[in-house]
Amino acid sequence: TIPLTLVSFAVSLVIGLTLALVQVLNVKILKQFAIFYIWVFRGTPLLVQLFIIFFGLPNIGIVLAAFPAAVIGFGMNLGAYNAEVFRSAILSVPKGQTEAAYLIGLKYPRILTRIILPQAFPVAFPNLFNNLISLLKE
Repeated sequence: TIPLTLVSFAVSLVIGLTLALVQVLNVKILKQFAIFYIWVFRGTPLLVQLFIIFFGLPNIGIVLAAFPAAVIGFGMNLGAYNAEVFRSAILSVPKGQTEAAYLIGLKYPRILTRIILPQAFPVAFPNLFNNLISLLKE
């Protein structure tokens, strides 16, 4: 249970942060995909998603062992929830922080890694930890 939880949570963090950045950076086509992805994975039960991955994919020729199928299912599901956690945490950073960073000559990738994300992670941590506990129970 513990290895499955930790690997799935790591996958979900990558998916969640990527989807949140796509939404915050307002990348047109990718933002629509991110919104659709979050809508689908938050709107369907986890058990249905696991059944589709483990029993449905072999019908189209993709056969997965139980552990990788569970990691993919849990990671993709929790990634949708973590995307909303990260997005709200990033948006909670005051706009003045970004404006001040622009004024001293920083480019946006550096602003993101040096100013926005370090302030967003403490805001996101309680919700991420709750998601980790929920994943362990699921």
